[in-house]
Amino acid sequence: MKKHVLATLALCLFASGVLAEGHEGGPKGQRGPEHFMQKVDGDKDGKVSKAEWSAKGDTMFNESDADKDGFITREEAQAFHEKRAEKWKAKKAEWKAKQEAAGKTE
Repeated sequence: MKKHVLATLALCLFASGVLAEGHEGGPKGQRGPEHFMQKVDGDKDGKVSKAEWSAKGDTMFNESDADKDGFITREEAQAFHEKRAEKWKAKKAEWKAKQEAAGKTE
């Protein structure tokens, strides 16, 4: 039961991050629900099935569970969040650099 609760929590954190991506100048086409669907809709049918949602949750859980003991500790959750935040910052910086190189500014 705890594993399912933690997996759901991890997926909610993922979903909130995906939905937040694109704000504050993120790449167009990678904003809100569209970006979420690109990430979660595995068969690209325009709908997210429970199986697709669960698969993404399992992936997130496995990525979060650093010591592979079947549990996510507060420390593992924090480390996972920080890792994803750094990835987003790097993507955002790359996008901004491309925009500046193309002479586009916000």
